[in-house]
Amino acid sequence: MRKTTLTIAIFSLIFSLITLGITLLKSPKTAVKIFESSISSVVELKAMTDEIESFGTAVIISDTELITNFHVISYTNQGTSHIHSQLEIRFADQSDYITVSLVKYDEILDLALLSMEDKKGKSISFKNCDIVEGQTVYLMGNANNLGISITSGIVSRGNINIQNNTIENTYIQVDAASANGVSGGALIDTYGHLIGILTLRILDNEGTPIYGYIFAIPIRTILEFLSA
Repeated sequence: MRKTTLTIAIFSLIFSLITLGITLLKSPKTAVKIFESSISSVVELKAMTDEIESFGTAVIISDTELITNFHVISYTNQGTSHIHSQLEIRFADQSDYITVSLVKYDEILDLALLSMEDKKGKSISFKNCDIVEGQTVYLMGNANNLGISITSGIVSRGNINIQNNTIENTYIQVDAASANGVSGGALIDTYGHLIGILTLRILDNEGTPIYGYIFAIPIRTILEFLSA
């Protein structure tokens, strides 16, 4: 009888530990944990052509592939878009840039797929899910070209159509601080999943960016772009 009781107690303990482990895995992460788990997946991006240079962010989505915005890797000359001749990325723990190549792009969706020669960093996990207004999200990007940083906010609108240069697309509206350079950066949920790519701010009547919120391309649009 005593042996049976001990066996039941051991099984109960094991079950409790397994349940606790599952609960911890499903629990929302803190901003510290989000940053630690994602810093190897979000990189600085520099695009250059002669004396024209722009900077932004890219996110690693597979062993050698990265996603970013088309407008980060391109420039406009006399009303026509051109791809920069040199594209480079830099990881947060490195001082040197490495060259990447353009795989494909969609100017209308404002997305571009890049490729590294060798596996570096860590691919981020992504989740195609419904976005709920009010949910907490984290933004990671190369704000003001000062390196990869993190901030947080909430989803103001999970699905909003905005016309940009005569092109209308669907975005996620986020109430959060933003800055130049975060384009192509990661919109991450509280479990560490990529749910969007930061891309757009609205301008006022004088052409000045309206700060305080930013728009992101939802992951479902990114997955459609990747599979096309």
